[in-house]
Amino acid sequence: MNSAPRRGRELARMISRWTASTEPQAPEDPLETAESFERARLAAEAWYREAYPTGLPPMELDAAPRWTEAEIAAFLERAAPRPGDPDVGRAVFEAAGCAACHAVGSTPAGDPLGFGPDLAGVAERLSRAELLAAILAPSRVVSDQYRASIALTKDERLFEGFVTVRDADGIELRTLGGESVRIDSDELESLGPSTRSPMPEGLLESRTLEEIRDLFAYLKEGRGSAGARVWAPLFGNSGLKGWDGDSAVWSLRGGLLSGRSQGLAQSSYALAPLPDRDLCVEFDVFLPPGANSGLAYRARRRDRDPEPLADPSGFQADLGQSHWGSLYVDGRGTVARPDPAALEAALDRRGWNHVLVRFRGEAHSMEINGLETYSAQVSAPEGALFGFQVHQGKPMQVRIANARWRTP
Repeated sequence: MNSAPRRGRELARMISRWTASTEPQAPEDPLETAESFERARLAAEAWYREAYPTGLPPMELDAAPRWTEAEIAAFLERAAPRPGDPDVGRAVFEAAGCAACHAVGSTPAGDPLGFGPDLAGVAERLSRAELLAAILAPSRVVSDQYRASIALTKDERLFEGFVTVRDADGIELRTLGGESVRIDSDELESLGPSTRSPMPEGLLESRTLEEIRDLFAYLKEGRGSAGARVWAPLFGNSGLKGWDGDSAVWSLRGGLLSGRSQGLAQSSYALAPLPDRDLCVEFDVFLPPGANSGLAYRARRRDRDPEPLADPSGFQADLGQSHWGSLYVDGRGTVARPDPAALEAALDRRGWNHVLVRFRGEAHSMEINGLETYSAQVSAPEGALFGFQVHQGKPMQVRIANARWRTP
């Protein structure tokens, strides 16, 4: 039997998954000819040309974004007028293990024989880009002052670390793991410089962009108070427990929130109680072209609406279409918008974008990839809910990763 109809249906399903749409439809009739596959193929090519005219789509969309050095540098540059919190940055510094080897001014290294230099004033000695490169790729440039040695014994054992004792009888080496090793001279085959930094790679891979901004604030200030209220995940290990949302639209896997619809008569929300009236909320968002979403906050259910998941009233930091970076207030419409040219320079309409929303009292602000899209003073009736939206209308989807909150 001709396999083209089956392949056509498989291709149609794949296109539907990519686009969160119900098109193209491949017929179920097994007697159809290869025309079904050809229709699906042509529809796929047309969608691809429209959605990604300049290159490939982002890969592994079910995974959180991995920001490149250039993207992090651009974020820090745009965010520079609004530095992070050095107190939170100190907590990031310690959690990342930096304090094991580095002191920062009056804050000593956790290990008095730490391998790294004192970082007091490092933000004055290095540019922001140089400091970022030193953290992300420490082996790119290694100072001789902090270069480790590699010792090879005659029985082919290899040790890497710092020589702490050298005499006629041999050497003592403090390895990068903190172990002290004695090698007698008659056991030592060779001793030479290492080509890699003792500082490990990937220290910031598990850190969000806001944590990196806070870390840079700490390094610039050279001080930070202990015990700061750090960024906390929005979603715990128990899935969407505590969140109200239509399970046919919303799902959570590996900390990544997905909202997907095949077309809605009414917008769908995943909502939870606000942890505090005043919050900073950060997250990374992926929206395919044409999708529309947002972060609703200080929201409340409408008293007279019988539908428990109906559109709430309150504030919304808008995302998608022509609404990126705008502030919407129920009953008043859009009250603040970004500069269009600045937004387009910062926004990636085909990939992941980083978002920060802050609200404290009547002050509201939003950033996209470090660009402040609005800062406004707005008062309105308030509720005690917040959460994410999949907009009504045509099929669409939204992905939210690295969603965290803290108090201002």
